Amino acid sequence: MAHTESTWIPSKYNIVTELVESRTAVLNTRSGAIVMMDKKEFDRLFVTDKGIIIGPTSEEQDSLNKLIKNGFLVAKDVDETSILELQVQEAKFRNDWVSYTIAPTLACNLWCDYCFESHLEEKSKGSMSKSVQNDLLKYILLSSTDKRKVHINWFGGEPLVANKTIHDLITALGPYFEKKNIDFESSMNTNGTKIVDCLELLRELRLKTMQVTIDIPFSSKVGKLEDYSIDKVFDGICVASKYCKDVILRINIVEDNEQEFKELWDRLSSDSMKASIGCVVFIEMFRPKPRAGDRGPFFPISQAQYKAIVDRETENAFNIGIDIKERWLTPIPVCEACRVNNFVVDPKGNLYRCINDIGDVRYSYGHVSDSGINKPSEYYKWLLFDPTKIKECRACIYLPLCLGGCAHKRFQVRSNKEANTICPYEFKFGINDQLLRLIKKMANKTLSAGREKTRAAEAQRYPLWRDLLATKEVSDACRTGMKLGY
Repeated sequence: MAHTESTWIPSKYNIVTELVESRTAVLNTRSGAIVMMDKKEFDRLFVTDKGIIIGPTSEEQDSLNKLIKNGFLVAKDVDETSILELQVQEAKFRNDWVSYTIAPTLACNLWCDYCFESHLEEKSKGSMSKSVQNDLLKYILLSSTDKRKVHINWFGGEPLVANKTIHDLITALGPYFEKKNIDFESSMNTNGTKIVDCLELLRELRLKTMQVTIDIPFSSKVGKLEDYSIDKVFDGICVASKYCKDVILRINIVEDNEQEFKELWDRLSSDSMKASIGCVVFIEMFRPKPRAGDRGPFFPISQAQYKAIVDRETENAFNIGIDIKERWLTPIPVCEACRVNNFVVDPKGNLYRCINDIGDVRYSYGHVSDSGINKPSEYYKWLLFDPTKIKECRACIYLPLCLGGCAHKRFQVRSNKEANTICPYEFKFGINDQLLRLIKKMANKTLSAGREKTRAAEAQRYPLWRDLLATKEVSDACRTGMKLGY
């Protein structure tokens, strides 16, 4: 589309990274687009106080229009943060889909010291009763009646402990969604120990993603009734990949252990394992100090130290062809808890906005037997959470990627000083490292070669990443695997 004459300036949300051979990469955090270009060309287009005048007869109009379309250049009189605010609101109140996170039980066959559900009393960890199941089915039918798409995330506890409950619910819901021509898919968070025991159920669930969690060190997970078997988990992953579009391996880093990381990569280096796992994501489970009610043990570590662990192991994984998901390189990731058509349900039928509150009735706003909102304060604060109104966030270049960090954590803090600690470590210490890793991945093409399933999974995980906008010279270099200063 041609633009009428106007003055265009570089976006405030451009992150610039210098590459080798006088190349420059630019990531626009609001659009998720990346462009690589010669540094002289970058200086001409992006290092300017006067802006760029573009009219119907401007030279290079096609290239400049691409930069405009992908957010690198914006009209001089446009407030980008206000546009971002509009995009956030559109995402929060989108009305053609609905998402349910259902915990059929809060019971678990493992005992993990760090688990946020450790405060729950054992009596609250039974499976969902038939009465609650019936109320939940009615609630889902009512709230999904005019929706085009429905997503159910099976949560816990360990959801496969209550596999019969899941089977009963999905048996009732599946035919209804088909009759109403509703696009239905599901996902699951599991510790992986019961996958091989629930193959018939997996066939029924239409799983889009399954997140399987392991710990480093492996000994952080302890079985309650039987020994925890990491071998059984990996057997389950291989089986699950047959019934699930994308298996995500989540590694909870409880304590740094280089030897166990090495053992892990050795296990994952086989062709069968690499074909089974879509990607790996790291999550930090340690904290600088224990909180009230925590059981420990605890391993104090700084954000910078944690980043060093992630960088080291990301490189080790890359060297054997394992895809590590860059956690913060997805633009405008509006939290599920802040979306109007998102419902979290515990085994008692209590409704919540955030999975981190599940089972703690102090934060429940209602019940599936009643369509009303019984505790407005626990409902509306999530929908009203707007990071574009937070002074420190509004001025931040990373806002479109972060959106103020975890809303749950912000509701927990009591002072601005505490709120400042919420910023994810990657933005303080390593966003350029993530960008370089992504460019290297795109340039070398080693992770996707011959892996159609993984390529499709990558496209789903990064739906907003645009094609590389680059000169022919740089594009050709990318196709031949140019070393990009990494």
